[in-house]
Amino acid sequence: KQWYQRRVAITAGGDICVNQPETLEHIYLECPKTLSFLSQVEEHIRAHIDESYSDHDKLLHFTCNHTNKAVNYVNLVANWFIGRQFQNHKPLFLDAFEKFLKQFLTGEMQSIKVIITGTGSVT
Repeated sequence: KQWYQRRVAITAGGDICVNQPETLEHIYLECPKTLSFLSQVEEHIRAHIDESYSDHDKLLHFTCNHTNKAVNYVNLVANWFIGRQFQNHKPLFLDAFEKFLKQFLTGEMQSIKVIITGTGSVT
């Protein structure tokens, strides 16, 4: 017996994935909206933190096992952001994610602040 109810999954942004179980697997690994968003996050990491970053299989994204703590921080916040947006039926926009990312910098290590914001201070 499956532990979840089979139903229509509402994806971030309000689109419907017809006949898809609303599971973590669908939301984080299969949903086209999430996959598109994660590609944007990967580009963001390359542009601002590690220009050689590549994670096509999303292994580093989910294990947060990159050598650069700032990359792991961005991936952790992206996971939280995806879950939050799905729960609230809101779209996955990179600009909203960047604002969300900066909100969580309060109290973080100075080295991560410098890498994420480029200034060392929360703006």
